[in-house]
Amino acid sequence: MAGKALCQSCFLLENALTPQEQIELFQFIHERDATDWDNFPPCMNPTPKTLQLSANISEKNQHAIERKVAATARTISIDPNSQPKNVVVELVEKAVDSSIASSNDNNDTPPTPLLQPIKSISLAVIRYCIQGTSSTVGYILPPHVDHCNDGSWVFLFSLGCTASFFVQFPTTDRDGDGDQERRHTFQMTSGDVLVFDPSSQARILHGVTGVVDSASDGMAWEERGETFGVLRESRFGVQCRVSFG
Repeated sequence: MAGKALCQSCFLLENALTPQEQIELFQFIHERDATDWDNFPPCMNPTPKTLQLSANISEKNQHAIERKVAATARTISIDPNSQPKNVVVELVEKAVDSSIASSNDNNDTPPTPLLQPIKSISLAVIRYCIQGTSSTVGYILPPHVDHCNDGSWVFLFSLGCTASFFVQFPTTDRDGDGDQERRHTFQMTSGDVLVFDPSSQARILHGVTGVVDSASDGMAWEERGETFGVLRESRFGVQCRVSFG
């Protein structure tokens, strides 16, 4: 894993998830995905789609999983204290440790929230498709600031195709010219994690400008069974909003 502090409020953790961790995280999502993918109307300019998630799963028979759609939402809560820990909690804890290490490597003081115990986790997932492969799921997320001012942090895990990603944040010019905006563009590949402060004060502007084929990432999703074939032409942004204290 290569961790990098882009600023004191934003960390890019490249290759943070092992292939097995990526498989387990996507399996977790797949089992809870209650989105009616067959009934999205086609359009000329499709947008990325937020999954409808169910907190409950049950076995329909020994060959399939039945998703219960009676109570679904765009976000579900994950108990950080549940035993045994599920894959989401384990990966968030791993990303917290890596972010702290990246901050120390940059000779910065780690953000105070990350040094405290995890209090709660909410999970949401957005699906993107490679341009031209879907008439219902898009590939661009316009630049935005979350303006989430409750003290939480975002842990964004990337699965599947590669996202052309950017972040922009304020920084003080060392020559005394005042506040400047610093922009980072990068290819966010499957298994990468972006950790950032989503508050208005941190002003982390971020977005996705495109999604490209991930054939070079070595995962060969289509060879891992029908469940994972969708990752050959899709990118899933798994967003965990984490509160500490």
